[in-house]
Amino acid sequence: AGSSSDHRVSPDLRMRRERRFRKLRLRRAPAPSRACRCSQRSDRVTTSIPSLLLGLVAASTILPTTAGSGHAAGPAFDCASVRGEVEIAICRSPRIAALDVEIATVYRQVMTAWKDDAIARDELRRLQRAFLDHRPDALAHHDDGLEHLHEAQLKFLRSIDPTPRHDVQGRWGTPYGGFQIRRDPQGWAVWGATAEPVRFRWICEIDALGRLDGADFVSPPGAGATDFPEWSLRVERLGAVVRLTEFGPAGTTTLPDGSSAEQRPHCGHNGRFDGVYLPQIPDPTQRVEGR
Repeated sequence: AGSSSDHRVSPDLRMRRERRFRKLRLRRAPAPSRACRCSQRSDRVTTSIPSLLLGLVAASTILPTTAGSGHAAGPAFDCASVRGEVEIAICRSPRIAALDVEIATVYRQVMTAWKDDAIARDELRRLQRAFLDHRPDALAHHDDGLEHLHEAQLKFLRSIDPTPRHDVQGRWGTPYGGFQIRRDPQGWAVWGATAEPVRFRWICEIDALGRLDGADFVSPPGAGATDFPEWSLRVERLGAVVRLTEFGPAGTTTLPDGSSAEQRPHCGHNGRFDGVYLPQIPDPTQRVEGR
């Protein structure tokens, strides 16, 4: 289940959640208990959170040191004219400066690959702006926060797969987490995890069976009717990307976009899985137990 929390997270609690991320495995429950964790698969996908969360909890071993690897030594802006605390911190760190250059380079490459997909470009641009907005919080939160945030963003950008897909199968993500959809022997399945960036105020986890509903994916398999009595989700294609929407049980409050306004039982306080996710390259570290 997701971790509950209030708005403020102590350093000790944040460290415990980081350790939990590193150890977390997508696991099956002994019996279905909640909609977005119901219909659990009997086989279990074992995926480490650094892989699943696309580098959200980044460590210095995730990426090779970029300073001295042939890239420019400075960041993607002029250090002579900066005044902000974030920019000053980047200019003082050769490693973060090198990461900043690589982020700008890979970002431009992906935007070029999606030159004909306005939806994908708009979403990638939104995520890049969110990354920039998170930098002051990362700098203020702990000593390595800014470096970790840059590492996670670069890992995410490098993991994007611009190859066209024909359906919702595969790996989908953001810098904050993601999910995978695949057809297993028991049927279609979805599993994944996501978290609030920087301070880890909440964690969400999904591991459930589902089905195709036309070109969309719905979970659990019985979802789709307006009077469905459990939590459910729908994944639909939007050009090169997908949108995941969570729905509460019949009779609960909904938002203008159709998603639920209620607390998700599979998330910590105020957490949600809803959102647009970008296609990701297959994860070579993933394995399925018992196969």
